[in-house]
Amino acid sequence: MFVQKIIKATYGVIYSLFSFENERSQRGRWDVCGWAKKYAANRSVQDRKARTAGMMLIENAGAESGG
Repeated sequence: MFVQKIIKATYGVIYSLFSFENERSQRGRWDVCGWAKKYAANRSVQDRKARTAGMMLIENAGAESGG
């Protein structure tokens, strides 16, 4: 139940943030979906960069420790 409350609150915040899209066009929800997809695509690129940087750090640490 607690998790559902958090999800509903988060959704409410997100939807209120993008409510201006509703005023501009009737397909506000779809604009939010498009934004979410764009954001997710950007996130995956950033995650990949962060992951490769993390792997390099791990490899360097392993080499320094003689592992």
